[in-house]
Amino acid sequence: FKHYDKTDIPVIEESQSKLHIAAGSWRGVASPVITYNDGLCVECRLQQQATLHIPAELEERAIHVLSGKIEIGNISYDDARMLILKPGKEVRITALTPLHLVI
Repeated sequence: FKHYDKTDIPVIEESQSKLHIAAGSWRGVASPVITYNDGLCVECRLQQQATLHIPAELEERAIHVLSGKIEIGNISYDDARMLILKPGKEVRITALTPLHLVI
């Protein structure tokens, strides 16, 4: 086990979103956390109506909606849901409410 201080975890902060890259690499920002696979863990907080694009290149993608409500492809999903995303297709998430999720 190796402890990483929260100040070591990179953050991407934009006007309507804040993303913590806990493991892996997201939009060119790499986490210092050592993993033994190419897994990804990004904690995302989005304001209402913000969008997040998950690229098609990522394999074995899933999102866990911790709180809030999202829309993907005109279908809305409430919190406490784990959604497995189809490989090979970009996914656009829209926050219908303030949102907290993990990729």
